[in-house]
Order: sequence, then C-alpha cells, then structure tokens
Amino acid sequence: MAISPLLEFDNLTAVTLAASATAEVLTDSEVAVEAVILYADDSNAGTIYVGGSAVDAASGIPLKPKENWPIWTDRSHGATADIDLRSIYVTGTMGDKVRVAYLKRDAG
Repeated sequence: MAISPLLEFDNLTAVTLAASATAEVLTDSEVAVEAVILYADDSNAGTIYVGGSAVDAASGIPLKPKENWPIWTDRSHGATADIDLRSIYVTGTMGDKVRVAYLKRDAG
C-alpha cells in the first residue's frame, strides 16, 4: 500500500537576479504553498532583499550570502490561506541568486 503524503516537498531552480536594485518576482506561475525557504546563494556578491512588489534595500528583509528565511502558514492559529509564490519579490545585485524550496499540499 502506497503512502500519500499530505504535503510534498519541491523546489524551484535558483532565481538569478536579472538587474540590480529591481524587484523581481520568484515565479510568474501560481504556486500555492504551506511553507517556503529562501536561501541566499553562497557566491552572492551582495545582500538579497525579500518583500512585496516594491521591495528595495530600505524596505526588504535582508539575506546575506548563506542566510535563509523560512516562511510558513500557521494553521494551528487559524490561517486558512496558502502562500502564493507570485506575491514574493526579491532584489539585490545583478547575477546574485536566491534558492527556493517549498512544501505544498498534495494534489492527490
């Protein structure tokens, strides 16, 4: 008998910043997740900033190279919505990378 997990782990390829100081969305596709981990690549030249569509160095959550930030919904406190990865933007130095891993509900 196969076990069907309630959550499945997946990851996007690393998001490489195309321009410096420009907010870039993690993905253009709808991806609703329970939890996401953002990891600033080891080789980054500068700090990555995480936030909404207007994120910049003054308003974003800073991630220096090798730092990560886990974000999750807390269903134990009544959260009913998932996190849509289209709502998360990053900015920093052109060529720097953010690795993205996430947990999403099993569609089965």
